[in-house]
Amino acid sequence: MISYLPEYYRSVLQLGISANGYWSSIPFLIQMFSKMGFAFGADYLKLHGFRINLVTKVSNSIASFGCAICLFLICFTTNGPLIMCLVCLGLTLTSAFVPGYNTSIVSVAPAYTAVVSAYAQCYAQIASVLAPLMVGFITKHSLVSEWRLVFMIIAATCVVTGLFFQYFGSATVQPWATSHQNFTDKNASTFTIHMDPHMESADSYLSVAEPDLPSRAQSHSFLAEPHSTLLTVPSRPSKVNKRSPRVSIMEDDGEIVHPGEDAIPKL
Repeated sequence: MISYLPEYYRSVLQLGISANGYWSSIPFLIQMFSKMGFAFGADYLKLHGFRINLVTKVSNSIASFGCAICLFLICFTTNGPLIMCLVCLGLTLTSAFVPGYNTSIVSVAPAYTAVVSAYAQCYAQIASVLAPLMVGFITKHSLVSEWRLVFMIIAATCVVTGLFFQYFGSATVQPWATSHQNFTDKNASTFTIHMDPHMESADSYLSVAEPDLPSRAQSHSFLAEPHSTLLTVPSRPSKVNKRSPRVSIMEDDGEIVHPGEDAIPKL
């Protein structure tokens, strides 16, 4: 949408070159601050007890539905200054995509972030190809009614994608992204975590085994929270041959917790 604002300002609002450049640059200037604001706001909410999925989906909703509302309002007004203000407001609200789906992309599968990001970018590239074709086909005569249709299509797209993310989106690590991986490096070792089935207390003790080092202590136990899923993390030996297992604990809600160094026994 931003790419076609200068043409819209010229053909519909009859702005001159100087005014056109000024109003076309304002959304970018505002987004320099609004993106940081939404990002810090989302992190603040997470630090104060709000669930990451809730914060991510609310942020994405602000961006999707907020922008859609602004675009729908543009379709039903002919006031030039109001239209330009609504455009700036709508693009400012899209900054909430940063703590929205952008955060989801790098959170659902930390081990496969590059693949997930590339997959998401495929859809962005498809949209980048179709958008110019659509706008060029619809706005052949640069009429107000033609641009109104363009804005309505973009707004409808924002609503549909926003609803799709609300239903299917997530910002927590997915089960398929926590499977064990095979490492071919001979210097690498994987620590296997076992839940002790003989413990009768409410808490559970975890056993950390290192089978590839028979000359050293084979297992250690430490206290962990119940109802947690443990992920194995590869550890490489250091030059001094001293290392400790790195353990990540995935809670029921999908969030990963890294225990402090004191909670993990030294081998």
